[in-house]
Amino acid sequence: IGTKVDLVVSLGAEVKKIPMPHLEGMKLEEAVDAAYSAGFSKVKTEYMETRAASSGIVIAQSVLEDVSADPGKEIRLFAARAPAAATGVEVEGTVELKIGGEKPTCSVLIRLFDEEGERTVYEQDHSAGEQLAVPVSGIGKTYIKVYLDGVLAEEKSL
Repeated sequence: IGTKVDLVVSLGAEVKKIPMPHLEGMKLEEAVDAAYSAGFSKVKTEYMETRAASSGIVIAQSVLEDVSADPGKEIRLFAARAPAAATGVEVEGTVELKIGGEKPTCSVLIRLFDEEGERTVYEQDHSAGEQLAVPVSGIGKTYIKVYLDGVLAEEKSL
């Protein structure tokens, strides 16, 4: 009783974030080297079927250019691979999101990859708590990537 106690609370070691370089358009091997050279320690590569670029060229990255990220964060690079055969069939779907997080607003970017190439199909800021249903369509084998505040949050095939 009456004993003084000093309490120190720490948020842990400060992690210095580093900006993501622009890697799209580079050969996959060069992009991996550039990510490591920038200071990232975990780089994973994947291939996506598309005619948007030559095989082996990076067509997307999980953290967008100039967005700062923890050097220990896994960075994913997506390289082009030629599709087996074009189908020409239109594919439709809906991207459903609930905006959460600690910030009052969030930037939402949806990129679509299909037989005709790559394109941004949605880009808008939203408030925390909002629910979105964004219709998307592509030709043949179609992938979408959803970025929240510049960081890949979801990817799926339609």
